[in-house]
Amino acid sequence: MSPPPTSSLTLDPAQALRELSERFPGWKIWRPRMFDGQAPGWAATRLGRPLTARDNKNGLEETLFSNTPGDLEQQLAQQTALERRLDEDGLLDKPLRAT
Repeated sequence: MSPPPTSSLTLDPAQALRELSERFPGWKIWRPRMFDGQAPGWAATRLGRPLTARDNKNGLEETLFSNTPGDLEQQLAQQTALERRLDEDGLLDKPLRAT
């Protein structure tokens, strides 16, 4: 397995949020808030139809969590590649997003 690509995301959280949202339009990218208002992490929730048990068994995730935008970017890229491979192999029951 090759090493994951290096992130090109900026260190500015607001800009990183915009960049991730533009690069991965099939996901809602957000910053979870703690009770004190701090946003220590990053999250992405898949848009489109809900995943089936088969989708989950094949490794697709509904929501991703990470400590950094770069780590989240890698997870999103992995999910995108997996989704594409499953679709090509006919292992998705139906498309994940409306076309």
